[in-house]
Amino acid sequence: MTRAHYCPETDGFAFTNDWTFDTTETATLTQLVTDAVDVIEIVLAPLILVAEGPVLSVEAGVPFIGPWLVAKTIEAENNAIVNGIVQAITAGHYGLCGGMAFASLDYWLKGWVVPCGINANDQPQRTSPTGTALRNYIWGRLLQSVKDNVGTFLQWMAVLHFEGGPGATWLRDQTKSELVKLKARIKGGTPVTVGLVGTTWNPLFNHQVLVYGFNDNPDETTTLFVYDNNYPRVETTYRMDFSGPELQVAESQKFGDRGPMKGLFCTTYAPATPPRTVVLRTGLTVSPAVTGLGDPVNVQMTIANIGFHASPAMSLVIAGDAGAAVQEVALTTLAEGGTRSLAGHLAFPGAGNHKIGVIASLGTVMGTGMAITKFLPPETSAQLPSGSVVIVGERLIDADGQTICQVSNMAGEVGRFSVRVDDMGAGLSFAWTATGALIVSGATSQEVQVQLPAQPGASVTLSVTVKRPDGGLSTGSYTFATITSMAAALEQMICEISHVITQPPFQTKPGDPGPDGGRIANPGDIATLAAAAAQLSQAANAAVKAGTAVTLSPVARLSLALQPAIATSVGLPTAVGNVAARLAP
Repeated sequence: MTRAHYCPETDGFAFTNDWTFDTTETATLTQLVTDAVDVIEIVLAPLILVAEGPVLSVEAGVPFIGPWLVAKTIEAENNAIVNGIVQAITAGHYGLCGGMAFASLDYWLKGWVVPCGINANDQPQRTSPTGTALRNYIWGRLLQSVKDNVGTFLQWMAVLHFEGGPGATWLRDQTKSELVKLKARIKGGTPVTVGLVGTTWNPLFNHQVLVYGFNDNPDETTTLFVYDNNYPRVETTYRMDFSGPELQVAESQKFGDRGPMKGLFCTTYAPATPPRTVVLRTGLTVSPAVTGLGDPVNVQMTIANIGFHASPAMSLVIAGDAGAAVQEVALTTLAEGGTRSLAGHLAFPGAGNHKIGVIASLGTVMGTGMAITKFLPPETSAQLPSGSVVIVGERLIDADGQTICQVSNMAGEVGRFSVRVDDMGAGLSFAWTATGALIVSGATSQEVQVQLPAQPGASVTLSVTVKRPDGGLSTGSYTFATITSMAAALEQMICEISHVITQPPFQTKPGDPGPDGGRIANPGDIATLAAAAAQLSQAANAAVKAGTAVTLSPVARLSLALQPAIATSVGLPTAVGNVAARLAP
């Protein structure tokens, strides 16, 4: 079974195809059909030539007037069919089936809420502005459907009623070809407007519906799933059997004045913009535009029903591309002219630029499992149906030394620190606080200077709040312990060694010794140096506190034994090399 995401219960009209035409409308529709009857000759002429072959051969042999007799015979046969069809058109009670099928597909393609009315007898009338707008629109779409497809209706009817011709068998074969096109479109996800040709002589008794699904049955028949505007809010089915000399169709609903279906074709259809119903009166607002991870994002919108009658039952939804949505709990209708608002808070689990949109949920259709949602078009160009928010992670705070490896947490010194703000835009304001230390300068700048306590091992916490001009906030903090001068020298030394041996020309590509006999540092060796630095720092701080000698692990002793030579070979500062030499066994 293949279906487009369409349900007659939510995408069709609740009112039935039952209308009262005024005399002007009846005359307009009748004239459209009578003006188009000339197309009948196009399809009938070759059929008449075949069916009346012997008679035409005799007439063609009559001296002087043979061609004239042939033309008159063809004209008489054609006129008989034309007159039969035209005379069958009476000032009767007709429907707007083509207009309703076209309008329903128009709304579906837009994804808008359909002004469906309340029940089968709730047709829009020209007694109110909204009723007039919808009635006129459906009428206009009917005229378009007739203009674009009346030729096919008339030609198929002419073939069906031409005695001695291919008749119903021709319609069966044509329908089989049309079914191939219909299936391809539905597989592509789009419902298809179709015309139904029955046994009636009155072309205005034929019908137009919307097909949104099909199923190829094991017995080689095909079932079509249909929104038939004569039977609103139910699924109509046509089980089509092509095995006999003419098309046989088992219809789940009565076919009425049309008579049994003998042909079906995909009608010519072009989308149009229907009258809006439920719109955004106040578009989506999102604040702030940028905020920190985990902080609430405020969202709000207001809708209005500017269309015909009360809206279908629905719940409003504001949803982001991640996290839980803000949504009304119950499905409720909105009276014509009424408004409704929704506000709340969204939260996003990850940083980045997140999209936010608004929709109306019509719930899940029983029996299909389809969740139906509709877009909410803006009432004017000023309203926005979507928005976005930038979620930034926790602010990262960096130690800013005068050199690459300068240590910023040595006891008694002034440390320099800055916060990263590349993802927050311009015009930012800063607010720093310090616990366990004293801010010297830059409390409201991107970079701050802090006087650290004199004793090693003291805990210091720096916190910063960064604020955008639109109110978006992001915060960060950094906690560290002060260290001794000896530990700071060791950390700086290890940093410089690691930095040097991982940069050209010392670090070269494998297999390329370089002009200076470059050497490759194994990543494992660098990790050993880092581990040794940590042990040395801990030991140095412990020794200062306890007033005892430093006891080093074998790994640290080996690392220190090698560092003076490395420092000399790569040109490290003499002071750093001397520290390494003093600590080496």
